[in-house]
Amino acid sequence: MRYYRLACTGDSPTGCAGLGRMLRSGRGIAADASTAVTYLQGACGDGVAQACIDLGDMFELGQGVDRDPTGSALYYQQACDLGGGAGCYRVGFALEVGDGLAIDPVRAAAAYTLGCEYADGASCTELARLYADGSGVQEDPTLAAIFYDSACSMGHARGCLDMGNRVWKGKLGSDRLGALNWFDQACTLGNPLGCRQLAKAYKSGRGGHLLVEAAAAYERGCAMGDAEACRQEQRLSE
Repeated sequence: MRYYRLACTGDSPTGCAGLGRMLRSGRGIAADASTAVTYLQGACGDGVAQACIDLGDMFELGQGVDRDPTGSALYYQQACDLGGGAGCYRVGFALEVGDGLAIDPVRAAAAYTLGCEYADGASCTELARLYADGSGVQEDPTLAAIFYDSACSMGHARGCLDMGNRVWKGKLGSDRLGALNWFDQACTLGNPLGCRQLAKAYKSGRGGHLLVEAAAAYERGCAMGDAEACRQEQRLSE
């Protein structure tokens, strides 16, 4: 905390952003949301994208300020303009659901595109979904697969999972063995649903060895605290 306070006093926007985040979370300092907003606004105004994202979250949740979805969206847009991919993702989401912004699938796709260009995995996942479904963009399975692959490569587990589900159902190709790889990657990245889908895929095959693989996949999900994976693992062991 002392470092951030000194840095902020010394005119460091990053230091002010760090101090604002500490005041918001209460880590190492008494929580003070309204003061956190003040520090974050200064840092955001000085070009710290993460500070703008934090402000957007606080305005969305009503932390330290009255809840203001429109103000939240403006901060997310400012973060996106500064190269903050997570801000672009939040703008895209707001444009899809109409939270603080009018629903506009085309603009949502543009926001996700920019977020993906800024290496935000969540943005790539949502952009892939739009291309797969033809929402806000022309349907293009090839681009959908490319963006799902990008998301998964960036470590966004849901991108791996969604790709696996679509491949398994024959909506993006028909390589069911390939779908297992996507599920495995989602599981490895800490998504228990990926572990469960991997187990279900193994269970759908033939041969006792596949049940062993299924049990192992459920075990991985159970280790993450997923109750359903634990129940399914128990059933296979009975």
